[in-house]
Amino acid sequence: MKATETYLTDYMEGTNTKFRIPIYQRNYNWLAKDQCLQLWEDLVFIDNQGKKNHFFGSIVSASDPSGDKTRIIIDGQQRLTTISLLLAAIVNKCKVAHEIDSSLPLPNLEEIENLYLGKRTKAEKLKLKLTKDDMRAFEQVCEGNVRNSTSNIIKNYNFFYEKINLGNANNIYESIKKLQIVDISITSEDSDPQLIFESLNDYGMGLTDADKIRNYILMNITDEKRQEYLHNTYWYEIEMNAGLSNAEETTKFIRYYLQYIGCGIPQKDAVYKDFKSYAKNSEKNIETILGDMLRISDIYRQII
Repeated sequence: MKATETYLTDYMEGTNTKFRIPIYQRNYNWLAKDQCLQLWEDLVFIDNQGKKNHFFGSIVSASDPSGDKTRIIIDGQQRLTTISLLLAAIVNKCKVAHEIDSSLPLPNLEEIENLYLGKRTKAEKLKLKLTKDDMRAFEQVCEGNVRNSTSNIIKNYNFFYEKINLGNANNIYESIKKLQIVDISITSEDSDPQLIFESLNDYGMGLTDADKIRNYILMNITDEKRQEYLHNTYWYEIEMNAGLSNAEETTKFIRYYLQYIGCGIPQKDAVYKDFKSYAKNSEKNIETILGDMLRISDIYRQII
């Protein structure tokens, strides 16, 4: 494991550098009124106080097995995604304003797009690749074609879009450049990336037991296509059946599921521990277990 202090924008820039949120990660879940508001107030504070730097937490990543320059984000997707949304809001808001009055001063929008967001017109050219539903919303944001949605991606983008104006856009951009992170790079020699993932908190939003179970099931599968198959065929459908991809509701369903299959009634804070014990000691492989969970979740959805 290698840890380096750096500026977030230095971490994000690079012609071929890309970031992928693996399928086992939870959906983007920062909230406008909480974490995004705190970030905005921090950036305003940096500007008002003339601060040279401001610590923004850590980002943990591993190299992509494919061998290209893509970094797999193990922890820090909330920070990286939120900053990308804010940068997209700056670009889109300023472009609209510039069409109205071309004499208005603007941040370097071309720099933002090329260094930190990637090509906006082609999804495969974007620097940040999110998971399924989040990626669809992120593409809308980067294309500047936002439609109504319950996605936190859209909600938080709209929050920043309303906050940005021609009077503060450049100052906020300069404040973003002063955010410092600790870049933690996990190498193939590190003992157990899964345990590293489980031990990390994300800016005060801890992992639910459902998050940990999804991680346990998918993280140690190195084949990305196999990960996506198990996630899309089973886990995603289980989440939707349990409560529209709400991690707390998924945890509740798994607790009932473990009771149904004869594992007793887990304590509410021990669902992950009990599921992990069941999976490790079961004669069934993980796909069979997921298939059984999906079947029961169909019934559970009808009940609730």
